[in-house]
Amino acid sequence: MEAIVIHGRNIALTDALKQAVTDRMDKIGTLFSFLKTIEVHLSVGKNPRIQNAHKAECVLHVNGSLMKVEASSANLYASLDLLLDKVLCALRKYKTRNLARNKSERAKGENIRMLGLKEALKAERRTGYVDVDDFTALLSLQEEAVRIPYAEAS
Repeated sequence: MEAIVIHGRNIALTDALKQAVTDRMDKIGTLFSFLKTIEVHLSVGKNPRIQNAHKAECVLHVNGSLMKVEASSANLYASLDLLLDKVLCALRKYKTRNLARNKSERAKGENIRMLGLKEALKAERRTGYVDVDDFTALLSLQEEAVRIPYAEAS
């Protein structure tokens, strides 16, 4: 992670507040290596009728895209804790989606191997015989097809 940027709206940023934000956000930076920068915006609403006036927003720069997470409560430090939980959930979701996407691309590669096996079997049926080199390739394709579970191949 490159940087943590802290902004305050309608609030004076004290050293204790900055330290609390950096401590919480450093945990996130160590867990997720794909995270580039974190921008934290802290604000306090001046309207006394608003119950959850202390708001913490976080903008995450992740591999060329932006993620925005918000949390609000009656206390600014409680808002930071809620924000940390929401950011962790959002980043886990992002990471699992990317892993699932990569896994499905690998499964597509396995489907191509299965198609290669089917083509080899069709060629064997057409010609009635198999060359020695083709037969060893056919056996290796069959062994791979047996090792691939059906759910991954489809």
